[in-house]
Amino acid sequence: MFASTAQSVFIQRPSVVLCASGGGALKKTVFATERDREDIRQARDSWKEWQKTCDLSRLVFLDETGARTDMIRRYGRAKGGARCFDDAPGGHWKSMTFIAGLRRDAISAPWCLDGAMDGKAFKTYLETQLAPTLKPGDIVIADNLSAHKVAGVKEIIEQAGATIIYLPPYSPDLNPIEQVFAKLKKLLRKAMARSYET
Repeated sequence: MFASTAQSVFIQRPSVVLCASGGGALKKTVFATERDREDIRQARDSWKEWQKTCDLSRLVFLDETGARTDMIRRYGRAKGGARCFDDAPGGHWKSMTFIAGLRRDAISAPWCLDGAMDGKAFKTYLETQLAPTLKPGDIVIADNLSAHKVAGVKEIIEQAGATIIYLPPYSPDLNPIEQVFAKLKKLLRKAMARSYET
């Protein structure tokens, strides 16, 4: 194991070595080192136990991701011994935030906004997009982003008959919508769109 104290990043040993048999690189897995603190470990274990007791049809995993108009593929191929090159815009790009909920069987309440998410935008999203889709007894699960905890968030969710629960700190891996966003970003990088329309 290697740990970088300057950036608090944990890298598993297989991520930095090549496979001896085939010579191929392995996928890097990076975690925040804070996740190994005892209080965080206990919170993560408690979360996993609690989740086993839940009615999965009631869970709505909520998160947002960013997209930019300068996105390109992260990986490429070139002939042996040659570097792989690609072009990307140097400074004139736009960013957008995509937020949605993930239910057991569908994406729920997708919404896009220009720029980054803040508390005001999050409350607008809850009131206009998510709350109308919630049913009494639903459990909204969000990470600890400060915008998710501004005054009024809990009340908006509760008015719809649902409750909100926050994931343990440093635990994006416990939110399955992250996998959906990874696939979405891969498709966006492949498309190399240079505007929101294309």
